[in-house]
Amino acid sequence: MILFWLANLYIFEALKIDIIYYLKLKNHQMKEYFKRSGIVFIIAGVVTLAISEFSRVESNKMLIISGGLIVFGLIVYVILNNILD
Repeated sequence: MILFWLANLYIFEALKIDIIYYLKLKNHQMKEYFKRSGIVFIIAGVVTLAISEFSRVESNKMLIISGGLIVFGLIVYVILNNILD
């Protein structure tokens, strides 16, 4: 009975270590994705700028939106990289 209990304790301890390692790995991966979330805004701004250029839009609304996205993405990228490093 004691051997069975010790074997279960060892298995659960090994499983617990694997789960903790997996969670730390996932946390690190999510932190890396979160750090690069500003790039998504920059790309969205560039795509919006390209669409407004190729569709020959006459108003400046699309230019303001794309410029805002690019600047916001740059600010988010710099701030998050400084905070999370």
